[in-house]
Order: sequence, then C-alpha cells, then structure tokens
Amino acid sequence: MIISKSNTREVIKLRSRVNFFSFLFLLFVFTKINAQSKAQTIDSLVSTYHRFNLFNGEVLVAQKGKIVFEKGYGFANMEWKMSNTPTTKFRIGSISKQFTAMLIMQLKQQGKINLHSTISDYLPWYRKDVGKSVTIHMMLSHTSGLPNYTDKPNWEKELSGGNVDHKEFALKYCSDTLEFVPGTKKDYSNTNYFLLGLIIEAITNNSFEEVLQKNILDVVGMKNTGIDYPDKIILNRAAGYDFNFDGYANAPYINMASSTFGCGAMYSTVEDLLLWDKALRTDKLLSEENKKIMFTPVLDNYAYGLIVLHQKNFIGTGKDITTMAHAGGINGFSSMLGRTLEDENFIILLDNSRAGLRGGLLDAIINDIIAVIYDKTVSMPKPLPAYALYDSLQKSNIETAIAYYRKLKKTEQPIYNFNTIENDLNNLGDFLASKKRINESIAIYELNVEENPSSSDAYSAYATALQKDGQKAEAIKNFKKSLELNADNKYAADQIKKLESQ
Repeated sequence: MIISKSNTREVIKLRSRVNFFSFLFLLFVFTKINAQSKAQTIDSLVSTYHRFNLFNGEVLVAQKGKIVFEKGYGFANMEWKMSNTPTTKFRIGSISKQFTAMLIMQLKQQGKINLHSTISDYLPWYRKDVGKSVTIHMMLSHTSGLPNYTDKPNWEKELSGGNVDHKEFALKYCSDTLEFVPGTKKDYSNTNYFLLGLIIEAITNNSFEEVLQKNILDVVGMKNTGIDYPDKIILNRAAGYDFNFDGYANAPYINMASSTFGCGAMYSTVEDLLLWDKALRTDKLLSEENKKIMFTPVLDNYAYGLIVLHQKNFIGTGKDITTMAHAGGINGFSSMLGRTLEDENFIILLDNSRAGLRGGLLDAIINDIIAVIYDKTVSMPKPLPAYALYDSLQKSNIETAIAYYRKLKKTEQPIYNFNTIENDLNNLGDFLASKKRINESIAIYELNVEENPSSSDAYSAYATALQKDGQKAEAIKNFKKSLELNADNKYAADQIKKLESQ
C-alpha cells in the first residue's frame, strides 16, 4: 500500500502525538516514583527518630499546596494507645505568635493601630515608665527589652497552672523593669506577645479568642484550631508527655488560655496549618504591602512572629531561597513549622512528647526533610550518648558511667549523635537533681563544663548545682566564668552578688 504525502503527514502527526504522550506518561511515572522514593526516605528518617524516642507526633510535607507526605508516629494517648493521625490536635506553643502578629497587622491595615505607637497608647493602666518606651513594632520583633516572664524561677510551679485574668496576670508578671534600651537589640520574650493579646482586646472590644476566630480561623477554614482551655472538651486533643531518662511521663498541668494567652495558647492540626500556609501565600488575610512588613526581619532574622532568612545558594542548590520558620514548645508538646517561599514547600511537625527539649531535634528533623526534598544526601538519625551514659549509671556508679561515656566518645563516636551533647548532659544533670541524686548531678554538670568549655550556660548550670550543695566558693568561681563567657548573663551576675553578700 502506497501512502500519499497527505497521509504521511497524518502518520507523522499521529506518531508525534504517541511519542509525546509516551513521554508524558514516562515523565509522570518517573515523577511518581521519585515522589514515592522521597516519601519513603522521609518515612524512614522520621521512623528512626521515633525509634530513638526523639519524635512522637504527626508530620506533613506539602509542595505547591499539595500534600506529598503525611504520617503519624506513636500515640496521641499512650494510656489508651490511640494513634496520632491527621485529625489529632496538638498544642502548638509559640507558633501561635504568628497568628497574634497577623491580628495586629490586620488592625494596622484597618487603620486601627500604629506600629510605632506605644503600649501606653492602648493599655493606659500599664506602668508608664515602661509603657511609653515600648512600641508595637518592638514587641512584634522582640526588640522591646521587656523581660521574659516565662524565665521567672516560679514560672512552672506558680504561674502556669492558675486561672488568672489576663490584665491581672500582666500587672503581676509582665510589668518588670526593662532589661535594655528598647530597639537596641533582640531578645526573645513571651511577655511581648502576651501584651499584644491584651492590645488586640483593647482595640476591638472583643476577646482575643473571638477576634482570632472571626478574622483568621473562619476566613481560612481552620475548623480544628483554637485556644486550648484545660476544662474544655476538645475532640481528638492529644495528651502531652515528657520523655526523660526513665521513659515517658505525663506532662505537668498548665492552663494555656490563662498563662500563655497571645504568646502560645493555641492548638491545631497539621492539615489546618497547611491551610494557614496557603492563606499566607495569598492576600486573603493581609495585603501584599502589609505582608512585606510582617515578613521583613528586624534584628537576628526575626520578623513578626517568624524567623525569616534570605539564603543564597540554598543548601547548595544554586537557588536563592527565602525560608520562614518558627518553633513552639509548651508542657508536653513541641512543634516546628518551616516554609520556603519561592519553591512553595511547607513542612509541619507536631509532637506530643516535648522532643524539642532533647537537643533541638525538631530542627534536625525539618532540616533532614528539606534535604530530601532538594535531593541531598541525608544521614540516618543516631541515638544520644547521654542516654547510654544514664543506662550505664543505672548498672554501676557515676565514675564508671562517666568512664563509659569517655570510651563511647573515643571509640564509638560515629554511632552516636554528639552534636547536642551540651543540652543532653544538662538535661541529665537536671533529671538527677530532680531525683535528689545531688552528687551524681554535680558530676554530670562538671562533665558538661569539661565537654563544652566555651559554654556560659554549662558553667551557669554547674554553678547553680554547687550553690544548692552549699559549695559557695566554687559556685562563685563558676558563675564568674559563666559571666566572663557571656556578659549578658543576668542570672549569673545576680547570683554572684547574692553569694558574695552572704
């Protein structure tokens, strides 16, 4: 059969279409396999973190608004063995700050607040010498100089569990003398966002919760997000746990609504927080002009409720990428949110075992996931050597356990994660002190100083233990070393004065 020229053209067109669709099919298959491979790698990573008791919660990864990975690890309620799922509601701690910042920026957009007005302009009952010196902008960016009320020694025992009116709470615990000249530096302080919550109420004549619900949650469709009240029945709310050297335990009680308010009182789910991410990429909540203000870093890369970094050649990709992130931590819970603007990646980790206390390990997880997304080589997580040290201590004595630790570091270092050893040894010292094992705790703090000789915090913890043990001269010596390493360590300076006056 002879094919005419016209028929030949049709055959060529048909073959072209077949080849084109074959290419699309192969591309789809390759992309699907590649996506599956990345999901499997992420799952393997997080599963290993979970196996080493470094994460217990829910993970969601999205690209361009579509979920590419979502999975729960461990239990939302360990006593009932109820698994973590996409509908599990977790306390998100300081991730709440970006919602408070958004409410303030919406008021600014409406012309109801000036970012350069002061606390006293909106809260006339607040102490004037401080209130007239601190602006809204300074509070949003943590450059106010207001002391952090959650750093108070009695925070856990006396402040976190009460049911105190927010104004009364602020007058009692958020009205201290400034620690530095406002605007001169950045120092993270929950006091800033607690007061911002009160300013939102003063301007709107509504409760913070009502404004949050109407202006953000209802608009975005976040039906599984709200303020965590201890006496309120909240379906699918996770229980909070602490993981210490003896295993899991129920976290201490806290009244989030009363004691954290605008700085950290919210709960949410991974999928609701994906809706939040999507909304931030539109003008649904805020204009582009005002989002630019909200997302512009002031000092130390802190913008309004978010840490924002403009990174050239991001993790060696050759791309210039803007990242936005924030962590949260509250009794029994840790959280970490990360976004990339240009490539539209979003990662959220919600944990109900306070994993963030174990060396900042949520940061490590999110960095590993980002590496997988960008096709970078990732190493599997490793166990923490401080737990191996404690296991040895349980079977022997402190001298033998420390000798065992030194052996691990010398001969088996590749097997363990020594990157967070300062935090881990400090945690072990604190744990032993809480069990009244004073001599053992002092030995661990001393080991931490030896391992981290440039750490002001390590010397401060060691000095505090010596002080409690009545070793005044040694305590002063180590507080002075801590102050030498960090001239801004007000706690060390105060303890030196206290000890020297005795």
